[in-house]
Amino acid sequence: MNKPLLRLSQVSFSYPDAPCLLKELDLTIEQGSFTVILGESGSGKSTLSRIMAQVMPEHEGRLDGNVYVNNEADGCSEGDDKGSEHIHRTLSLQAPISAPSLLVGHMGGELSSFVIGVVEDELAFGPANLGVGISEIERRMEKELKRMDMLDYRLSVVEQLSGGQQQKIAASSVWTMEPQLLIMDDAWSHLDRDAKQMFADALLRWLEESPRHTLVMILPRVEHRDRIHPLWVRASWLQLQQGQLRSTIPFELASSLPITNVSDGESKDKKNRNFDMRLQVPAIKLEDAGTGYPDLSFGIQADGILMPGEAVLLQGENGSGKTTLLHLITQSLPLQHGTASIAGHSLSKLKSHELARLIGYVPQSSYAMFLYDTVQQELEFAYDSAISIGRNPFKLIPAKPLNENDGRVEQVDPMPMIQSNQGNQERLRTGWVEDHLKLLGLTQQAQDNPQELPAADRRMLNVIIATAHRPGLLILDEPTAGLDERSASALIHYCELLRQQGTALIVATHDELWDCFAQERTNWQVWMMNNGNLHSSKHENVKRDKKN
Repeated sequence: MNKPLLRLSQVSFSYPDAPCLLKELDLTIEQGSFTVILGESGSGKSTLSRIMAQVMPEHEGRLDGNVYVNNEADGCSEGDDKGSEHIHRTLSLQAPISAPSLLVGHMGGELSSFVIGVVEDELAFGPANLGVGISEIERRMEKELKRMDMLDYRLSVVEQLSGGQQQKIAASSVWTMEPQLLIMDDAWSHLDRDAKQMFADALLRWLEESPRHTLVMILPRVEHRDRIHPLWVRASWLQLQQGQLRSTIPFELASSLPITNVSDGESKDKKNRNFDMRLQVPAIKLEDAGTGYPDLSFGIQADGILMPGEAVLLQGENGSGKTTLLHLITQSLPLQHGTASIAGHSLSKLKSHELARLIGYVPQSSYAMFLYDTVQQELEFAYDSAISIGRNPFKLIPAKPLNENDGRVEQVDPMPMIQSNQGNQERLRTGWVEDHLKLLGLTQQAQDNPQELPAADRRMLNVIIATAHRPGLLILDEPTAGLDERSASALIHYCELLRQQGTALIVATHDELWDCFAQERTNWQVWMMNNGNLHSSKHENVKRDKKN
């Protein structure tokens, strides 16, 4: 038996005014081991990873139990303080616990952990704070950038990189500190298939570099196409469920994605559409449309047409230009050449508030859209924003909350036009908010801060906010990254319902669940970015583009 590096004994955790999330949990991480912890959104995976890494959450919470951290090669054990640091806390989490001598690297899934902004500075920041000399820092940076195939981006600005490239840099910045214990909390959710394979290769090599290297991966799921990698052969598998960890059998946790009968779906489309396809104006039309970042040679050139009620999966390798294209469409970057139109309006002539009426946008970071302190306030703002531009807010009544029924919802008739009577306005507003709290399964969390919701709930709230004003075009950037299969399925089905009502969808994703869902649907297509180029005036059905 290898010597333990970290031991959790009877650890419990709860957020204020919430049920206990982790319940008397026991876990031992041995030196040289590889442990995978699977769990659905909201099960406490990220909370557990922070406790293990001694990175306390910013908000208050109650942590009970014992954490034993190895300081020396002698190992750690209960009742024996030799070679270990014994931490016991019953407290509000307002300040971090003193860092143990064991160097723990923590890689998170959200793209918000950067400190300085330039790639080489990010990689140097950690070892410099550990007192590592300049020449050694240079050696480590060179090694880790090569490991992640990012040497050419050493002087790049992090925010100008794609989401997948940012995750590579985040991983490299942890590896330059040379941790003995590495804890990954879904730290590859934004990577394309090839990049994920390369990352898995890098992890396997890292494990083999030293018998002291220890890895814990915390994931919502392992995609089918990733399961053949030899990395998984080394793993011990646990499932986090109802606050407890249990041994599990690999790859049998997630159910298959339900696929609606194609003929039923197509007939439903025809029934719900009240427009003549021949008379439609494209939701978006791109003709030699190009843009780029200042002071960078890389740019994009795009051709494509998307009609109302159609959907595309925007795919391509990390760094191929997908996010840059979305920045062009949302006016985060200016149109530098060619033409682009949204619902027949020239993109270059649209003012920002005019564009906001026509599109909905869900960015990669699920935190980026929130403005208020409570879930209820976010929904009220979405409702008021729709009314202010003369739109009836999109409304659904759930058969069950989305987190209980794989996203199956029932559409209701459009809301009646708002009359001038103030009491009637308040009644309709309250009803809309309450219905969407039920849809999200968040009725009891209405007064919670949206920043503190589980990832799946944050994502669905993002989509509700982005579509309340009934936009003709909805853009989603990696919307299911980091979600378990059931939660991802719920979000996909909700987006499909929007498409059936005439909303055009652009989904930038590497997630195979979208491919699985779209492969038999004629209204779902693929736009492929290749080194900044998008040529898709005649786009292909997803079923014919399964090579990606």
